[in-house]
Amino acid sequence: AKNYKIPNSPIGGLLPQSDRIIYIGNLDWTVPTDDLSNMIIKNSAFGRFNVNNITTADITFAELPAPKRKRDEGKFHGGSAQIAFGSTEDAKMSMEALQAFSDLHMSDKELRLRWATVKNKP
Repeated sequence: AKNYKIPNSPIGGLLPQSDRIIYIGNLDWTVPTDDLSNMIIKNSAFGRFNVNNITTADITFAELPAPKRKRDEGKFHGGSAQIAFGSTEDAKMSMEALQAFSDLHMSDKELRLRWATVKNKP
């Protein structure tokens, strides 16, 4: 696992990064989570490489707080998601597949992909 530098952090600035959880940012808030889940799975290692032996993958979307302004109406989620895999190999293949998908098909709004930071709760 790698460490992610947090500027001005009171705990030394480093949070460990997962090697099985991919953070996906820059998702369109107005697309329903079911549609985004299908897009993510289709373009991860499951769909791109026809990998059928991936054991598990759980997708979690950032929660959207209660709409406070008119611009918040019609939003389905907070604009990001995390997909957790059962193994490092599955996650690495999916990171590569999702990056290739983003580079080829999302030129107007590329996905922001990185390994998720692991925030240990006290």
